[in-house]
Amino acid sequence: MRAAGIQAADKLNQLSWRQAMLELAELVKPYIARYQALEAAAPDSDKPAVHFIVTHEVTVLRFAELAAAGDKHAVQEVLNPARAPVACSAIPAAVGLTR
Repeated sequence: MRAAGIQAADKLNQLSWRQAMLELAELVKPYIARYQALEAAAPDSDKPAVHFIVTHEVTVLRFAELAAAGDKHAVQEVLNPARAPVACSAIPAAVGLTR
């Protein structure tokens, strides 16, 4: 899997920014479906961590789509807790941090 990731990154590096973001959006879609299926089948104790992974992949997709469309605020858009409260609130639980 690591080799495939390196190969994909090398391919993206050869493309224009817009083309790389379009390609990234396509690359991430199958992972979203896989992780959503895993989340549905996961035991309750694992659901927060798997949900974090799903949210991460959806965030990568959203960023890639916004960036490909030329949105200069794509990073702020996907990291804004007001617009992505689940993504931001899932981080502590997913990595085992509690208040």
